[in-house]
Amino acid sequence: MRAALFTVAILSAVPAFAQTAGVAPASKPAAPMAAPAHPAAHGVVAPLDVNSATPEQLASVKGLDKSMVEAIVKGRPFKSLDELTKNKIIPEDAFAKVKEHLTVGASGTIAH
Repeated sequence: MRAALFTVAILSAVPAFAQTAGVAPASKPAAPMAAPAHPAAHGVVAPLDVNSATPEQLASVKGLDKSMVEAIVKGRPFKSLDELTKNKIIPEDAFAKVKEHLTVGASGTIAH
């Protein structure tokens, strides 16, 4: 008789174990997600101001070579990005690739 009761108890408990097998314990909270070390890790990078970015920052823009970076720094300040192609600092084909990564900030404005 004891064996029959034991068997019934085990069989009735099996569905309860099967339902909770894939569930994480409630007593242990999930670890918070770490913030990305650098915005570029997700492909989101704010445009660089051509008037204030360091040569190293400008060189990090894919499509700008060393001579272009030097010409940008030498030609500062700029009032608009169009000046980069007008003044032959960046060729138009290269400018088309990098323009979304560049901007002209307040330092490019001229006070009257």
